[in-house]
Amino acid sequence: MKRLFFLVLLAVCLVQASFAQSTKKPLDFTQYDKWKSLSSQQVSDDGNWLVWNIGTSKGYGKLYLREWGENNDKKVIDRATQPNFSPNSDYVVFRIVPQADTVRQAKLKKVKTEKMPKDTLGIYTLNGNQMTTYANLKSFKVADESSSWLAFQQEEVKPEEKPEKKDTTAAGKTEIKEKPEKSGKKDDAKSAKKPEYKGLPLIVMNPVTRDSQNFPLVTEYNFSKHGKWLYMVSIKEDSLKTSTVRVFDTKTGAAKDIWVQVGVVKGLACDENATELAFLYSADTAKNKIYSLYHWSEKEAKPRMIVDSATAGMPEGVTVSENEGLSFSPNGQRLFFGTARIPVNAKEEKDSLLDDDKVSVDIWHWQEDVIHSMQLKQVDRIRKNTYQAVYNLKKNQMVQLGDSLFIESFRLVKQGDSDMALGFYDLPYRLMNDLKDEFIKDVYLTDLNTGNDVKLFDKALFSPGFSPMGKYLYWWQPVDSSWYCYSIKEKTQVNLTHGLPVGFTYEIHDTPDEPRSYGIMGWTDNDDNICIYDKYDIWKVDPDGKDKAVCITDGYGRKNDLSIRYLPTDPEEKFLDIKKDNLFTLKQNTNKKTGFCRFAIGNPEIRILKLDDCSYNRPTKAKSADKFIWTRSTVREYPDLWIGDASFKGGEKITNTNPQQSEYIWADAELVEWNDLDGEKHQGVFYKPENLDPTKKYPMIVYFYERHSDELYYHYTPRPSASIVNPLEYASNGYLVFMPDISFKIGLPGKSFYNAIMSGIKELEKRGYIDMKHLGIQGQSWGGYGTAYMITQTGLFAAASPGAPVSNMTSAYSGIRSESGMVRQSQYEKTQSRIGGTLWEKPEYFIENSPVFFADRITTPCLIRHDDNDGAVPFSEGVQLFAALRRLNKPAWLINYNNQPHNLSRVADKKDWSVRMMQFFDHYLKDAPAPDWMTKGVSAVNKKSNEVYYMKYTGK
Repeated sequence: MKRLFFLVLLAVCLVQASFAQSTKKPLDFTQYDKWKSLSSQQVSDDGNWLVWNIGTSKGYGKLYLREWGENNDKKVIDRATQPNFSPNSDYVVFRIVPQADTVRQAKLKKVKTEKMPKDTLGIYTLNGNQMTTYANLKSFKVADESSSWLAFQQEEVKPEEKPEKKDTTAAGKTEIKEKPEKSGKKDDAKSAKKPEYKGLPLIVMNPVTRDSQNFPLVTEYNFSKHGKWLYMVSIKEDSLKTSTVRVFDTKTGAAKDIWVQVGVVKGLACDENATELAFLYSADTAKNKIYSLYHWSEKEAKPRMIVDSATAGMPEGVTVSENEGLSFSPNGQRLFFGTARIPVNAKEEKDSLLDDDKVSVDIWHWQEDVIHSMQLKQVDRIRKNTYQAVYNLKKNQMVQLGDSLFIESFRLVKQGDSDMALGFYDLPYRLMNDLKDEFIKDVYLTDLNTGNDVKLFDKALFSPGFSPMGKYLYWWQPVDSSWYCYSIKEKTQVNLTHGLPVGFTYEIHDTPDEPRSYGIMGWTDNDDNICIYDKYDIWKVDPDGKDKAVCITDGYGRKNDLSIRYLPTDPEEKFLDIKKDNLFTLKQNTNKKTGFCRFAIGNPEIRILKLDDCSYNRPTKAKSADKFIWTRSTVREYPDLWIGDASFKGGEKITNTNPQQSEYIWADAELVEWNDLDGEKHQGVFYKPENLDPTKKYPMIVYFYERHSDELYYHYTPRPSASIVNPLEYASNGYLVFMPDISFKIGLPGKSFYNAIMSGIKELEKRGYIDMKHLGIQGQSWGGYGTAYMITQTGLFAAASPGAPVSNMTSAYSGIRSESGMVRQSQYEKTQSRIGGTLWEKPEYFIENSPVFFADRITTPCLIRHDDNDGAVPFSEGVQLFAALRRLNKPAWLINYNNQPHNLSRVADKKDWSVRMMQFFDHYLKDAPAPDWMTKGVSAVNKKSNEVYYMKYTGK
């Protein structure tokens, strides 16, 4: 009887489950604006409070605030974003954005930027449960430590202009107005100049005590590192500009003006301990001002000028630069600043030339060290170029670093507390570096006290770093795939990893450039040891090479296919604590599980805390408590917010961002493995509808770039696409989506795509539910190239959509990446395109890998998307493929979103593209009717700039 009851109950449950599945809806484009996302999650320093945002793409966000612990009520604040807890965990401050509809209406009315709806500052006191708001927010800042004070500025709101009165004079009558007498002065409104520095009032307040002060015309403000001071610059702009430097003491609430002078002050900086300030000052009224460097200590009555163009140590024709920030060394003994050539104020002459008489010309020279196209992109940076200098405050001495060579790049040791710095000098090699996409340079050791330079390495391809105490240099040497250390004291160099039983090179490196490493974990106290990663484990190595290297994880990672990586929880940490029970992340390389473990470096007894079939993000620890927040995800599980203690046991999920997900058909993701045509093992991700019926046939789309198997647990949501298929949306609508990993062979990128994709399809075909007559293929950029290449090699696909594809490697080779001005040659010789040589060295490889040369073989209908403002792949590449297919009378469409970049940025364009791409695949893979734009096209004369196609498609 019990067995019968159980069987009946089971049958009822199965029927209910089946009914629930059948009532689920496929996702469509109407969900884009409804789907929400979690962001800005934080835990207060004391661990007692949590805050997070949940918002939609339309901006209807909510801020949630609650105490730590189970079942605590949440405070919800509409449209609030950018939350920040105070250092003392006594309030949270945030920005409240205007209603989206209000902003939309203002844009429709073409309201000027300065009159658009403004943000509001929100302050919520955690103990008093009181909220205060301040309208027209410009900016706000909170101290990093110790202080409860807050500083913010409000936008200046101009009163609405009154409309002119209409003429009410009766018809037929003439009103005679007297002309005003000329006063000889221009109208005040016309003659008034707009302020150059636009200082605004600064409100400084303590939301707990409600104390506040106002300071006028503030142009710069900031808190010192530990919150002791709030320092600021005010500039009053009358006929002359008057600058005030002010310090507000957050402990006493008292403000002190330390400098009031006619002229301009900028670049205000404070030392770590809030005992001294530095700033730039100029009394010049010219456009290009010459600045001097000033210093003030709290022990001094007023600031003193310490560096100008005449200071000893300043090179001739050089002065303090306004384009480099000021910074103190942590011990406060050094002040770092930039120098540059003295600006020239040329007298502006009246233009006597017509526009027709003027010449605008660029002259490209074959021996320029940087190609002219890149120079044009870097004009502003080059004009503001600076050189590093330092002022020794105890010795009252300025030192120009790299004086003899004007070295542009330096790396400080201990943030400038050490007497040394590393200088990188590449001027003699810039032309070679530009041509070969390398960074060859000479490496110098510079004395910060004297400025003397000693060359350590000549024509180095590596860039060494300093150990925390500055005793050693360390670097990865790709030439022999080894880690090295150089002892500053002994002047000796040691290969740290030679002879060890494992390799340290990134194992799946498959480009024709130098291989990278897995990186380092860090240094132990006093620079005693450096800890280095291999693919799985961690090695503790003596930088002098005297003691034998030790695998501190004892091979545990390699034995269990786990990559073990250190997870620092203290942002101020400088050394690895070998006694501390440290936190590490885990990732299983084959099955993609992730998790956490703990062990002490000095006594590595590895304790697994979590290792699950999901993806954990990087957790955040409360500064003063053993409390953590994190998210975890799978294809079905949204990355909601979890909280827990240092053991990660029994964590609590406290958000449910998208409860409506249960109403829709979702996707399942499966990790698949197969051997390619050469017998090499491959992995990929296979997406299926959750309600898949294996007795039916389903169309399948192949999407790819390089490697996707590590994304097995990535959670996709319904959202407009910037370029690619969304596997969730397609699976929800009855498609299968296959995302294979690609292993590349140098010189054969096209065939590498073919090898991995075709072998993967062959493996999946065995399942029996794939409709092999309705296969699609899609990719963007590098994947767009692969898509275009694939359809020249096989007629297997019923539809293809290459996005921003390189169709002709011979023309793309010397094309320009317009976003940077960089020539694309190195991409083919050394990096992603993987040809491994120049066009004249390997012309046959460029041709064999170029789809346009084999366009006559294409039988697959082709939807190309390439935008005319693409800064990565020249627009002409997509046009070449389209023109070839048009010439051959083969079905092809080219979608060009005007003035859009490589990947779409405007939401309206993304929505439109998402719809058109699915319409295209629905037609060829599901036999759906073709939309008008596919059957009839849209002529230029009928183009509507305000047409939003997706609205029409979804019936909005």
